[in-house]
Amino acid sequence: MLAAASALALSGVAWAQAPPGWTTTLDPTGRCAYAVPPDWTIEEPEGLVRPTTASPDGRLRTMVQWVSAQPAGFVNGIRAQLHPFAIHENTPRRFWAEYASAWSGTHHVVITPADHGSCAFYIDLVGDGPPRFDDLARKIIGTVMPAR
Repeated sequence: MLAAASALALSGVAWAQAPPGWTTTLDPTGRCAYAVPPDWTIEEPEGLVRPTTASPDGRLRTMVQWVSAQPAGFVNGIRAQLHPFAIHENTPRRFWAEYASAWSGTHHVVITPADHGSCAFYIDLVGDGPPRFDDLARKIIGTVMPAR
């Protein structure tokens, strides 16, 4: 249901950034969007809990949420809290960093400006990644954007 609503709510710009056939999902506020390959599972919890997506093997997981903080302040908070060890992008359009977590794997956070706040997107790979993880992560991250 959420995936179908997401597809209808997004502009042509969002679809232009997603590869053909990918599924777009929104955060519960409808302000933030991203897309994943068509074979991924979209988990749609009830209430205000954020929906997540997972690769077919369950090792790659993603989530997006809208926060009321402006991007610059939110990025500063992310830097202080997560202590990223690699910054992949730091532009007015996007902040993308890699950080260590309590569980093994690869962890990325992406912050983009959104309607009266920011979109915070997370993608995690549990354990060691398949060779194509970086390419796939880049494609998914490239679709993260405000939905309105």
